[in-house]
Amino acid sequence: ASTGIASQASIADKRSLLPFAVSTSVTGSNEYDAIVGDISQIGVTHENLKSALDSASDCWKILVLSSESVDAIPEVLNDNIEIVFKRGATISRGAVANGLKVSGEDCKIVNARFSGFNTAGDSAILVSTTAKRAVIDSPRFLSCETNITDNGVQTFVNVEFTE
Repeated sequence: ASTGIASQASIADKRSLLPFAVSTSVTGSNEYDAIVGDISQIGVTHENLKSALDSASDCWKILVLSSESVDAIPEVLNDNIEIVFKRGATISRGAVANGLKVSGEDCKIVNARFSGFNTAGDSAILVSTTAKRAVIDSPRFLSCETNITDNGVQTFVNVEFTE
């Protein structure tokens, strides 16, 4: 409600639905090329991380807002991909042994949380031999047989935390 100096007709609500949603693109965001989760008010979103990665091009930045159980391994095939997980968004084991596979170069994964990859041979994150310069920043793991299987070249893990 407006009172005082301005009349109600003079006030326009210009707030964004999300802080980064300042213009309209496929995702409604200047910052992210793909968003995983239901924020349909601002544009097209992806149902799961695999569909976002399957659509990705080099240099994409992907925001993961929702938790999911994986039945098909999401794989980073492109180069310079950054995946940012909202705190609490969890990838948990469904029908597959790996929560995420990194095959592209210069991939960065931020705030990822993985749970339940606890069968022999499971890995929450599998960095393949083709991956160069993978950065895994602030990951969290809950009940995982192997947190990270690293077959890549120059994999950097910053602040690994096991729950």
